[in-house]
Amino acid sequence: MNHIIKNDLDVFSFHDAELRLKNYDQKTLVVNVSHLNISKESKENPFEYDIEIKSAVMTFDEIEINYLEPMVGYKIDENGNYYTDKEKVIYKSEEARNRLLDALKKGVDINCIDVTHKSGRTAIEMSTCGNEMFFVGFSFADVTVEWDEYLKKAWYELHRQYKHNIILETPTGKLETIMYIITHEEDVYYNGELEKAPSVNVGIKYKEKAIWGHGTDYCFADAFADLQKQLDDGVTLRCCITCRHGNFCPYGNEQGKIFCTKDKAINSKEDMCKQFDNMSSDNLEELTRHVTDTCENYEPQTKDYYTYNDYLHYLSK
Repeated sequence: MNHIIKNDLDVFSFHDAELRLKNYDQKTLVVNVSHLNISKESKENPFEYDIEIKSAVMTFDEIEINYLEPMVGYKIDENGNYYTDKEKVIYKSEEARNRLLDALKKGVDINCIDVTHKSGRTAIEMSTCGNEMFFVGFSFADVTVEWDEYLKKAWYELHRQYKHNIILETPTGKLETIMYIITHEEDVYYNGELEKAPSVNVGIKYKEKAIWGHGTDYCFADAFADLQKQLDDGVTLRCCITCRHGNFCPYGNEQGKIFCTKDKAINSKEDMCKQFDNMSSDNLEELTRHVTDTCENYEPQTKDYYTYNDYLHYLSK
């Protein structure tokens, strides 16, 4: 296969991955894995984001199945405490192995996985979800993950949620509130309605009312402008994306990032290019902000002051 990683499971995200039995011969377990994501930090990942592998094969050498515990249903008593009236059963050795193999033949969806290393072996404790729900623990000497192709961005790259503090200017002074930012790079259904990708939703609560702005701009500018239009007169978003000093990167912006140029003369896109061309990474880091940040140098955008940022354009539409 084109890609092989041995004894390094830390670069993978197994949440929602599915394992399906390929082969077992007493000492070696081989499973096919779908919905497996690999970190952008891995040298085997050529992309700048975590990505889903189309189909992988995992081989566990010298495997020992330690236990398998079926999950039991829990109830809540009158005091809010969880309890179960079902007997817990823990299978070990051969029975645990046989039950795991039977489950793998049907396909097992991973909920959570914990990996530890001790005495030259690796141990895994795993919980599953879906039709086959259980806890399982096993150890092995070596593990190899192999694959040929990539499928798409990891699901958590395609669908992101952020939570930030943000300041509102109100007739009675500054008010700090929480902003939620939800982005989708895939189509989704919301309240039964299809929401085409890309989509950006930014929301706050003001006077006990939830207010949301919607857009499609990767940098959030149109969604922030849409939210601003829905606020009461005299209430404005005080943050870097609405500030005259908040400029985007002219070479391609990272989502949520913006750059403060309060001490720079920026009159065109070319001026921003020169700033990026002549700065070290350390200097650039000093200018880096999140779009929801603010400071005492905040000034609202106006038409007579150039800002490399589309917020004012969307606000005037």
